Amino acid sequence: MMNASTVTIIKEAIADGVHVSLTPAGKLKISGSDEAVKKWLPVLQEKKDELTASLHDELPAWKWLVTFPDGREILSHNVPFATRQEVMESYPEAAHVEQASIH
Repeated sequence: MMNASTVTIIKEAIADGVHVSLTPAGKLKISGSDEAVKKWLPVLQEKKDELTASLHDELPAWKWLVTFPDGREILSHNVPFATRQEVMESYPEAAHVEQASIH
């Protein structure tokens, strides 16, 4: 579980235009403008292990796949970005919520 300071760092990086995600292989991916990435890369690399371990559950994202008990699935698009917990609160009847790929 990410601590409050890590969540704050991630939200500030996102506000600066940095996108933090995991690759399909489970590696931390940081993208955005060269200037923003240069600013945030050292900070995010310092928290790499913690971020990688809990990214899917706690990192705010704009696109979430919500699966319901009857098998229906929807994509939830969130602006501002939402955490998994926030999306679950929006869909209390959901059986599963996970970050959707950006493709």
